Amino acid sequence: MLKNHPKTELEYWQAIYALGGFIWRMNHDLADGRIEDPAGGINKDIEKARTCLAGLVAEMRGRFGVIAPQDCPQLTTEQKMAGEKVVPAPDGTEYYWDWYHRMKAVDDAVAEADTGR
Repeated sequence: MLKNHPKTELEYWQAIYALGGFIWRMNHDLADGRIEDPAGGINKDIEKARTCLAGLVAEMRGRFGVIAPQDCPQLTTEQKMAGEKVVPAPDGTEYYWDWYHRMKAVDDAVAEADTGR
């Protein structure tokens, strides 16, 4: 699905961001009736994108120490209401959504520097 496999941490984030955007947009447009998929081609593309995205996320544990969302500790609503916090990620690792938001800030800074905004 990807023409070039990402090498850097930022390239991984950009690929994940693009795939996630594609998946969201296609699902949203299908659900709202803006596009139709009688032959199932769009759904096949969505599934390919999901598989690719999952593969990238799985690779990041070994490459960058990013813990996949499904492996991150979750708090129940009651725990959140009681003010409990998720335990910090083990040394040398980072939870996926913490990584995602950190990399979004990096990508925004790179874009800003490139455009001179």
